[in-house]
Amino acid sequence: MISLIKLDDDESERYTKVLISAVQFFENEKEALLWLKTSVKALGGRLPIDMLSTDKDAEMVLNVIGRLEHGIFN
Repeated sequence: MISLIKLDDDESERYTKVLISAVQFFENEKEALLWLKTSVKALGGRLPIDMLSTDKDAEMVLNVIGRLEHGIFN
């Protein structure tokens, strides 16, 4: 069963930016989506997918992806 959530325009834009960045890093949409739904230590144990309601939180997720791209894994 697929569950749908309603996103406002800002959340949709943040989700798109984060998803594109994650897919570029993981080179695979399935892996990117899995990561977005996984607790990330660098985000205080939060799920990246749960951090898209504010620009500040979404930027934190993008920063973690950027660090991963540069080989910084903590």
